[in-house]
Amino acid sequence: MFIERVTVEQNERAVVIRNGEFARVLEPGRYRLFVWPFASLEIEIHRLASPRLRSRCIQALLRKPLEIIAAHFTCIETNESEMAMIFVTASFSKCYCPASRRFIGSAARK
Repeated sequence: MFIERVTVEQNERAVVIRNGEFARVLEPGRYRLFVWPFASLEIEIHRLASPRLRSRCIQALLRKPLEIIAAHFTCIETNESEMAMIFVTASFSKCYCPASRRFIGSAARK
């Protein structure tokens, strides 16, 4: 068994991927994650200054219960006749095109 040490800064969140599947989101703090032999562990660090979540495990995240997703992310989904405009600290940040789905971190929606 191996131990992976992870430090998540105040302006970051980390997505833990075990064996190719979303496992959990780490909030600021120090963590020790245990890795069994022949198991894979990936940690994606995401800065909150960039509100869009870019993770390779988005599809796996969508299969999790809504409470897990809602605790950390907001899903912005537009249909063919809608656009979404994102403002961060009262300044325009991004515009999302029609018929798209994006996730933003919880700190960006506060």
